[in-house]
Amino acid sequence: MTTPVAPAFKLVNIGAASGPRRDSISTAYEKRTGMPPALLTWNDVLETPERLAAWLGPDCYVRLDSPDQDERAKAALYHLGAAAAEVAGLPVLGPNAVKSLGFGEIGSPSQLAFGIGAAAEQIAAIATRAGACVSIDADDVATCFDKAAASQRLARANLPTPRLQIVQGGFDALTAIMDREGWSRVFLKLRHGAAAAGMMALVRHGDRWAATTTAVAGDNGRPCATCALRRITQRTEIARIIDQLAPLGLIVEQWLPKIGLEGQTVDLRMVVLGGEQVFPVLRSSPHPITNLHIGGRRGSADALAAKVGPTAWADILAISRQAARQFPTAQCLGIDMAVLVDGVRHAVLEVNAFGDHVRDFAMEGVTIHDALLNHIAQMMANRTPALAA
Repeated sequence: MTTPVAPAFKLVNIGAASGPRRDSISTAYEKRTGMPPALLTWNDVLETPERLAAWLGPDCYVRLDSPDQDERAKAALYHLGAAAAEVAGLPVLGPNAVKSLGFGEIGSPSQLAFGIGAAAEQIAAIATRAGACVSIDADDVATCFDKAAASQRLARANLPTPRLQIVQGGFDALTAIMDREGWSRVFLKLRHGAAAAGMMALVRHGDRWAATTTAVAGDNGRPCATCALRRITQRTEIARIIDQLAPLGLIVEQWLPKIGLEGQTVDLRMVVLGGEQVFPVLRSSPHPITNLHIGGRRGSADALAAKVGPTAWADILAISRQAARQFPTAQCLGIDMAVLVDGVRHAVLEVNAFGDHVRDFAMEGVTIHDALLNHIAQMMANRTPALAA
């Protein structure tokens, strides 16, 4: 049994009102210190910012986390992101529209992402006045949520990424890009999407199309997402879904052929702490979309490391660290990486600002959140030596 120790820092967690993400970090902190963290929701902070200010001091670490399925938190973030979405010419949902979103409806991911970025900026200002530390700043969190901007930042650092284009339109615009680039296999994603909502793996042979997707065309014209991956071969249905997704903002990226293990497609979620410590999580699936919440299986990456060999594996670890360091304020990131079929080449697919929750995963008996708290304690002690006394 772990003996609680006096906290080297006070954890203030801002996320959802409930759920496994919040429970995981809370349990790890309480196991470590014998004390619960301060648990606030995004709407708590936005509605009564003085509540956050009252918690904070130089010994505080503010951890930003996903609003997850917290409807009140998402409503507050939608409201905050409305102006930026309007300026960008993207769909804007008012309070009533947000409240009436049906189960699975995608809504306006850009508006939500803009709200998270704006909220992070407000929180950082409050934390700065109190001398507290924040897990990621507004610019880095906003870039993580913008797949095109994140890819551009990685490319400027000469890190390997898939070729990517912004889709200005629907199915016809996508077809024109594929023709121009010579792509017959692509991934279509919402530019500000999360959790693979609306994602589509597309294969085209002449006039024949096939899609593996989480997207569903809504009869009301509003696209929905499902956790049950579907395969579609009707060109008209594929076009209908893409045309419904198009107003939300789309990107298309070249489909890189991923390596396989035991008949499964695999890729990696590399959880990187402080730009240095890496927790590699193998994601495997019979489908090209490997996200864990839609049927992908999590596990140790040892078999993949053995298959590619020590030189390639060391390079994969180094690239994941370099990718994380392009977001210098982020103390923890989830870096999604593809290892290509040759076992030598690899590419950074996405950067996830809130990518540290991987259920039922540990490395040498240490969970990611246990390691994260160790990292934060060391960072806070170095930042304020008096805290280590």
